[in-house]
Amino acid sequence: MCGICGFFYRERMQPVPLDILDRMIDKMARRGPDDRGAFHVPGGALGHRRLTIIDLVGGQQPMLSQDGKSVLVTNGEIYNYLELKQDHLSGIPFQGSGDTEVLLHLLRTRDTEALSLLNGMFAFAFWDKERDRVIVARDPVGQKPLFYYSGQGSFVFSSDLASLAQHPDVPLDIDPDGLTSYLLHESFPGSKTPLKGVSKLLPGHFLLLDLRTWTLNCKAYWQNPISPEEVDRGDGFYLRNFEDHFEQAVDRHLRADVDVGIFLSGGLDSPSLVKAACGVRGAGEIRTFTIRHELDSFNEAHHAQEVARYYGTQHHERTLTEGDLLSDVQELLREMDEPIADPGFLAVYEVVKFSREFVKVILSGNGGDEFFAGYSPFRALKWYGLGRRFLPGFLVSWLKRLSELPLASHDYMSASFKMQRFLRGVKVHPAEVLMQWIGSFNHSEIRAVLHKDLNPISLEMNAKFGIPQLYEDLYEKYSSLPTKDLVSTILNSFQQFFLPNCICNHADKSSMMVSQELRSPFLDSELMRFANTLPPQMKYGSGQTKYLLRQYLRDGGPDGVSRRPKQGFTVPIASWLTCSLKNWADTLLDPEQLANDGFFDAVQVRKLWDDHQSRRFNHAKSLWTVLLFQFWLHSTHSNWKNGN
Repeated sequence: MCGICGFFYRERMQPVPLDILDRMIDKMARRGPDDRGAFHVPGGALGHRRLTIIDLVGGQQPMLSQDGKSVLVTNGEIYNYLELKQDHLSGIPFQGSGDTEVLLHLLRTRDTEALSLLNGMFAFAFWDKERDRVIVARDPVGQKPLFYYSGQGSFVFSSDLASLAQHPDVPLDIDPDGLTSYLLHESFPGSKTPLKGVSKLLPGHFLLLDLRTWTLNCKAYWQNPISPEEVDRGDGFYLRNFEDHFEQAVDRHLRADVDVGIFLSGGLDSPSLVKAACGVRGAGEIRTFTIRHELDSFNEAHHAQEVARYYGTQHHERTLTEGDLLSDVQELLREMDEPIADPGFLAVYEVVKFSREFVKVILSGNGGDEFFAGYSPFRALKWYGLGRRFLPGFLVSWLKRLSELPLASHDYMSASFKMQRFLRGVKVHPAEVLMQWIGSFNHSEIRAVLHKDLNPISLEMNAKFGIPQLYEDLYEKYSSLPTKDLVSTILNSFQQFFLPNCICNHADKSSMMVSQELRSPFLDSELMRFANTLPPQMKYGSGQTKYLLRQYLRDGGPDGVSRRPKQGFTVPIASWLTCSLKNWADTLLDPEQLANDGFFDAVQVRKLWDDHQSRRFNHAKSLWTVLLFQFWLHSTHSNWKNGN
């Protein structure tokens, strides 16, 4: 796990400004506190920060080939590097024992064809000096970030937006269309970033920069459509195949030359990881980590203890008090290079901070929900199908008003909150229903909350399809689905949007803030491909989410774990906005300041605030999304504009 950066100039002999390169490298210090490196010649430069995980003695980067014709910087891990070395590079002498050197040789021998062979989480830049070109690539689901700016005279990239912003060619103006996407997704999705002219490399894609012709092309190398088998082979067949794929994935993710631990909650994903890891390595080698919440509705620690006792792991637990978390909030948000409004980010940060005292690598259950149907919306699909067909619009409106009569609850996923969310999306097309259910704002709400002088193109209607341009990507991903049953549709939406934009994003940022490598075995390439061939009933079957994981834990798991409902790992933002964080939030949402900034309508935001304070509505999601952008604007972005 590391941080990478670099830049190239169209003018091939343009001197490299070493002070800029140093600033870009040092802005990523938390990503790699163990080592730093740089390579530069006139016209181009690469920088690196290293967190040593594999090949602790060797593996320094930027890594040059022995003939000096190729240079590589990479962030992340190639989990199948041992198999790649044996199957494709058996005749090549190696200087070290790590995955970076394997990747270097594989790119030299296979060029971009090497990308389809990689099983890992990564972002890298490979400079082929002999052919005068650069390959920049990102892993299949976006576990590792890669930001870039491509201009007429320069190309700049980095793992971190704050690092990228150190280069004077990078524009710092806010992108209104990026902002609308953020308000919908609670993050900057796909290629969007807060900055106009700055992009993220899409997951599963690579850039090819030809330095001779100064052309940049972006291509996909990864495709994994949800294509269920038409023949049902029975529970036993799928369970055996899942066990094989899953245990191999966990084994690959345990490869490290430093200590590895596992996040343990009371759900299904992490107990599955513990079961597989104990089978592969033995319980005595496995360390597990749990955070205990003070609030019962957020606490799963007692369930985690049961799992740890059953498997005999070395279990570590820490109670998270409200004071502990609140003391971290502003410092944590100040370190964010881009806003992410999913409050789970705060909870993940606390568990990585705790576990980092003991281990340098941690395994998480990220991806289990998105590939095996773990979220609560799957339980609503039957009623959504019926409601969309048979509920008249006037009755939906009446039910909405009825659900708003009681005082809004600030508890986690209260019945009234779930009902209001369900009704919000019950009449919309399947392509957009998930974002209507889980997004902070929809199209009409975004138009209302934005400053009236702001006119993003994305809010205009697509005349051909009759949808807002903001939703075009949702419909495009839906139209490419081979099978459009509701389970596959919602799985696809989670995989294409929520997983890379929120889950992978906050996992990377939170773990890198404490210099810890967070790995996700459910996002193993082979396991993801297997999961997307399973029949829908193996994921959501017999009215149960994660049907196959429940079968896996039924034998060889503690009593009751296979029957537990999903409980999200998050924090009580709704309540905090009315007490502990009220003054901080009220200051950030000052109407005069909002008006001066010019991004949000001060009257509309104040209405959301007042309704939340009076408990007329639970507007925590909407308010938190606006708050994080405003905080980022006046801290991180302000620092960049001031040259910091």
